[in-house]
Amino acid sequence: MSSDVAEDGQRRRVKEPTDREEERALKNGLIEDDNEDIAYLNFSLLWPIGILSALSVGFFALALITQESIEHITEMRPALNQFWLAYGKAFALCTDHFKYKDEYFPSILRQIEIKVLTNVFFRVAVCVPMAARIFVAILVRNNQRSENENSVNQLFKIVNEAAVYVAAIEILSQGMFAIVTIRLDFNYIYRHSFTIFAITSSMYMLMRTILLFPNANQESEPIDTIATLLKAICAIVYCWTISQFYPTHMNFIVAPPCHGYVPKGQAILEYIMVAAYLIFHLSSLVDIRFIRFICYPRTCSGECEPLKPENFSKNGKYEFCRSYELRQRQVMGIED
Repeated sequence: MSSDVAEDGQRRRVKEPTDREEERALKNGLIEDDNEDIAYLNFSLLWPIGILSALSVGFFALALITQESIEHITEMRPALNQFWLAYGKAFALCTDHFKYKDEYFPSILRQIEIKVLTNVFFRVAVCVPMAARIFVAILVRNNQRSENENSVNQLFKIVNEAAVYVAAIEILSQGMFAIVTIRLDFNYIYRHSFTIFAITSSMYMLMRTILLFPNANQESEPIDTIATLLKAICAIVYCWTISQFYPTHMNFIVAPPCHGYVPKGQAILEYIMVAAYLIFHLSSLVDIRFIRFICYPRTCSGECEPLKPENFSKNGKYEFCRSYELRQRQVMGIED
């Protein structure tokens, strides 16, 4: 597609771009019109992602509430597995080596494994926002990419790109051990999924914390400073607590006892770990508060003029012409 462009009363023949390099060269330094004023949809992504986050936290709260709604061990309600063990059943799903004591506190992940209703609420809390969480990781990556596009530090750019893949592995492994139970499904799948989650969740927090430093001296709003401090503190606290919690939980996975309670110190450590994880990821809502979803019509989409779709498909005749049209409009002052 060649065009005649008016310039100082003269007409000259201009060749359209034929490859991606030429297209990028034409768009260099130019901003494409987004037709925001006639957009079909235009809303802040904070709303849908915030709603999903609230649902996730709400179901997790229900999981915490229901873990003690029915006592797991009482004189009138012995655990079914304990009943099997007491009467000499050859196969049992738990061991009685770790005796229950009245001063023990409930372990969140152990109760999730043992209590049916608690397990259901936890699955919903983890699985419903999985796609949104990966999407948020991509948005945060893109924000960092645009803020540091002029940086010469290649290490930060590599870490920023790798963080998305680490986040995806973390979220998928968390969903796996939320669905797969230790005693009724596959012990080894749960064990490996939790191990991968422990490693990748710590890596992602540390990577995102490191990536905060390039922008530390830039002007920011108070809420950004608070979110940055929260991320840094939560990352440090989480990495330390999960390193202490991991061996204990591995013992539970390998030889699960017939109850979901642990000594007070181990329980408090787990509570701090879970709180640090939640606060870190919820603070990401601050990072995406200005990002909007906009769906708008374009002249090249066929809505404003008749087009042949095959011309604009990959390897089509006009595959790279959209940036060229923009270039003409902006450089030559042609109005839409």
